[in-house]
Amino acid sequence: MVIGEQGPLPDIHGKGPQDVRLRLGERPPLYLVALGYPVLYVTLGVFLIVLGNVTLNLFLASYEARVGRRWFLVFYSLLMASSSGAALELSGAFTS
Repeated sequence: MVIGEQGPLPDIHGKGPQDVRLRLGERPPLYLVALGYPVLYVTLGVFLIVLGNVTLNLFLASYEARVGRRWFLVFYSLLMASSSGAALELSGAFTS
């Protein structure tokens, strides 16, 4: 099974493999399932990521009116950049 721009996909509707373009958000979960991870774990991971994003956005949006939109967007972008950088550093995936 190849997961790419256009390649055979698993039979998900009972019609056999089909050539379709996958949206970017659909690729990582299908790739993890193709690697052998259980569907329950992949689904749980996606659910927790979305739940965390929604919770953080609702929490931070309550402060947006107090500090102003411009400073809020600056703060939020710095928060996202620092958390992404910390996650990459802690993962050890990009160490030489």
